[in-house]
Amino acid sequence: FVLSQLLAGNDSARLPKQLVRDKNIANDVGADYEHYARLPTLLQISANPAAGETTKTLEQAILAEVKQLQATPVNAAELNRVKTAVI
Repeated sequence: FVLSQLLAGNDSARLPKQLVRDKNIANDVGADYEHYARLPTLLQISANPAAGETTKTLEQAILAEVKQLQATPVNAAELNRVKTAVI
């Protein structure tokens, strides 16, 4: 759940900020995790490419953001944003 919020919990989350607002390669992007499931489930990321962009380009940009999240620790401001949204 925390990961889905970090990636796309609101307009200031990583994916909407980078892909929709900064790079303009997506019209919208979201992430979802079924936190009520009893068994492990998948994190789902969905996005619609902006006009003139391909799904391949968008997929590569999403994967780059996920890899960056894996390589770089989450900063305190991002974590506080998620905590505030949850509480």
